[in-house]
Amino acid sequence: MSEKQTFEKALVKSLLTKRLEEKQVSKDDTLKVAGELLRIFVVEALHRSTKVAEKSIEPGELGCDDIIVEPEHLEKVVVQLLLDF
Repeated sequence: MSEKQTFEKALVKSLLTKRLEEKQVSKDDTLKVAGELLRIFVVEALHRSTKVAEKSIEPGELGCDDIIVEPEHLEKVVVQLLLDF
């Protein structure tokens, strides 16, 4: 079974220190939880964008494995995604 892809701790720490104090994000547990939340957010954004991309394909235009997610697809789901999180 493959491992879940995660974000590097340095990246998560950098994102968090933009809004929080350094001492609040220096704990290892904080970085793990925030990294997992970020991973879930990105995966959900990809799933929702893929669904929008599937709906925009004309019948017979592409094969089922040929779905291309464009920035416009993400733009259509980002508002609701942010509200859900």
